[in-house]
Amino acid sequence: FGPDPSVRHFFRVSLAFWYTASLLPLVVDAALVDRVAAHLKRRSLAVTGRAAYYVALTFVVAEVCLRVYGLVADDRLSARMLARQQTLTPGTELNGRRANDLGYWDKPFQLQRQSHVLRVAALGDATAVLSGTPQTNCLSQLEARVANVEVYNFGLAAAGPQEYAAQLRHDVAPYQPDLVLTFVSLNTDVHETLALPGAFDWRGLRLVQHGLGDAVITRQANDRLPACFDDRQRYLQAAARQASVFRTPIASEMRDQWQRVFAELTDLADQCRQRSIAPVLVLVPARIQVDRPLRAELCRRAGLAEAQLDLELPQRKLLAFAAQSEIAVIDLLPHFRAAEGALYARNAQHLSDVGNSITADVLCHWLQGRYADQVGIDALAATQ
Repeated sequence: FGPDPSVRHFFRVSLAFWYTASLLPLVVDAALVDRVAAHLKRRSLAVTGRAAYYVALTFVVAEVCLRVYGLVADDRLSARMLARQQTLTPGTELNGRRANDLGYWDKPFQLQRQSHVLRVAALGDATAVLSGTPQTNCLSQLEARVANVEVYNFGLAAAGPQEYAAQLRHDVAPYQPDLVLTFVSLNTDVHETLALPGAFDWRGLRLVQHGLGDAVITRQANDRLPACFDDRQRYLQAAARQASVFRTPIASEMRDQWQRVFAELTDLADQCRQRSIAPVLVLVPARIQVDRPLRAELCRRAGLAEAQLDLELPQRKLLAFAAQSEIAVIDLLPHFRAAEGALYARNAQHLSDVGNSITADVLCHWLQGRYADQVGIDALAATQ
């Protein structure tokens, strides 16, 4: 019925009405029951009833067929709908840049490609790809500083590997990028998962998703964009869940979550290879890994000793997974630890200008190392 919790009252009233109506034959006069039964057997009502039944049956069979097709083709329509909910409303301005016609924080995307230009698609949440301004954002700096590279920013306000895999299939693949940079934010991507539509949510019906498409999407991005909290206490409450990713021994719920993350990243990498796209994971450290005062405060609030946190656990697991799956990895943690200055915005999870600059530096050097024959430093950008 949808995400609005008040709709359950309608469901309960409907159930109460139907249950009461079903008991009426037990309390009313038998002659009245016979007259009603005779009335219901009239030919016109019988024809109408059969027609309504067959129409309903057609919809049910169509829904079942679409769900079976979805299982066979792995279309991920529900995940795609979640991803589209986290895009901006087309034309919405964020930090000096308007969202394009698809709702992404970037210039309009072009299907036509230039043969000499390396096209890079970037997937990620607000921690990195939607942080900063059009000038300071790490992807904007990458595009400005490296010649023969165009970057398409498919960033979402809130997302994870589940949404990235769906985006790649439905939104990214038509633009035929040469490589996909998937920013895995350890602030959010491992321990947070957006909930798919429930069994009674009408937007989860495949008929609705196929037939109405974007018409059923209520964008929620404006409510989940990078934000700085007014005071540190509110920020600490929001950041407290980060510690669960690093806690040892690993809880069973966290093990299950890691398996889901690996399954979605495997699906994303498989899709890339099927389309001759190079998959690359960019590991964005959680703030707790590089901010010692924050780590101490979160441990104190949770009643944990710092020794109970394995600060390099997520990187080890993701690097081992990537090596086994033959996926290239860019790990930002060593670079962030060696940096000076505030890497994250004050009382926020998203990168500061310093964090964006370091990320852009690492990405530039990596691209020049891997694609030296195709890209190079832009002379004008290098002098700025």
